[in-house]
Amino acid sequence: MLFGDQPSQKVPDVPTSHTLYAVLGFLDEHFGRTIAKDADVVEHFWVNESQKADLFEKYLNRLVKEYHLQTSLRREVSEGHTYFVSTELAQFINSFYLKHYLTGTDSDGNPAYTTGRSIFQQNTGQISAVAFPPGDREAKIAYLIGAHQRYAEQNIFQIVNAYPKAQLIYQFLKELGSPQVVFVYPDPDRAPCRLRVAFEPTQELIERLCLDAFSDRVT
Repeated sequence: MLFGDQPSQKVPDVPTSHTLYAVLGFLDEHFGRTIAKDADVVEHFWVNESQKADLFEKYLNRLVKEYHLQTSLRREVSEGHTYFVSTELAQFINSFYLKHYLTGTDSDGNPAYTTGRSIFQQNTGQISAVAFPPGDREAKIAYLIGAHQRYAEQNIFQIVNAYPKAQLIYQFLKELGSPQVVFVYPDPDRAPCRLRVAFEPTQELIERLCLDAFSDRVT
């Protein structure tokens, strides 16, 4: 995570029926999302992300109402870090992740997965395009809105150690018609891997992402 809270006068509008995809875009996938048997942490925010945590909380409350989930959402703060806790929400969100290669179980009895690289050995999952309804343009835009709120400044996304997430952002920007999208990343087998996706926005993306300024150069 490279950016802290960035003040903004506008908050992009996410259609009520697509809140889930904005939530998925918001999530941290540093080395993949942890998928544990009794997971209850929906998401964690760093000390400098308090405003982003406020917006994420609003999305989560909308999500609970839209899917009629029976749960209580707790916001806990520890040493300035913010945690959103709900077993039902965590399990619901985790169900949209593709699990990595099964390698057995870990010492706690949880399924153990790996991405194929030894430094990523953990119970992880990754989001992919298969989690999105075919042909649903609004779902892709909602995902970009969520990711943009947390990981971007104007027309540049920057994400650390989350290649699948950055690749999906790149894919959706291309599918939504951005004339130019550049994906810059170092050796993905090295950590930290700082990924950058810069794009030339269409008028639609300028309006939907509330871009009030952007660089004409994306290379």
